[in-house]
Amino acid sequence: MNSNYKQQTYLIGGIILIAIGLLWLFHSIGIELPDHLISFPSLVMVTGLIILVKSNFKSESGWIVFSFGSVLLLNRLIPNQNLLQIGTASIITILGAYYLLRYFTDGKSSS
Repeated sequence: MNSNYKQQTYLIGGIILIAIGLLWLFHSIGIELPDHLISFPSLVMVTGLIILVKSNFKSESGWIVFSFGSVLLLNRLIPNQNLLQIGTASIITILGAYYLLRYFTDGKSSS
């Protein structure tokens, strides 16, 4: 296993364990945290962020997972605004435009 990859895995694992421990500690001593902080959309966003950090922010799937988590969280924070449908449609449209741009620009040399 690559030493750099191993160190990065320890870093991410340590951050996750500290976050879980702090959340558990806060809950145990009675500190109330906002519901949206510990929710499924936040978990999706953190998963996307972990993928992005591991790929030096070059992973397409990391950006997709992170953006879907963001849309889910915005939909929870601002209810009754139809953000889930608008956000999902926007993400799909942007992803399609990105793939078209890659298709038309990859493999063509500038010289």
